[in-house]
Order: sequence, then structure tokens, then C-alpha cells
Amino acid sequence: MANNIYAKSFVFAGEGYLQVETAPTVLTVTLVASTKNSGNIQFRVDGGPDVNFPPGGMVTLQSVDISQLEVKGNLGHHLSIVGGSW
Repeated sequence: MANNIYAKSFVFAGEGYLQVETAPTVLTVTLVASTKNSGNIQFRVDGGPDVNFPPGGMVTLQSVDISQLEVKGNLGHHLSIVGGSW
């Protein structure tokens, strides 16, 4: 089976939580918050508790269904998600 590469970028408009993907997609991904963000981004898995993610923060999630991952941030905050099916 081939490895698939995944990349997605968010620029938030101050809305509530956004679902990363709508269809079940199991990947290993790294979340990277911009160092220029003025505050934390929040993420949660499957409606669980909020996790504060500071400017410049990076975290790798292994073999996670990213359709259960939700993210939110203040107006103008940036978040990149990169990874793949390895």
C-alpha cells in the first residue's frame, strides 16, 4: 500500500471549532501553530476537553482519525497540519 501525504492549512476567522476532515481518515500528523499567533489555538479530539496550543507549538499525533480532530483559533491565527499514512 502506498503512503499518502496530507497537508492542510487553517487561517481562523474567530469561528467556533472546525472539523479537520469529515470522512474517517487515520494518519500520523504534526500540528504546527504559527509563531506570529497572538495567543493560543485550541484543539480537541472527539468533543473532549480543550487543549491549549501556544504560538510556535508543534505536536505529532500518531495513527489518529483526523475526522475526530477539531481546531479553533482567534481571528488571523494560523495552523498547519502535515503528515501521512505511514
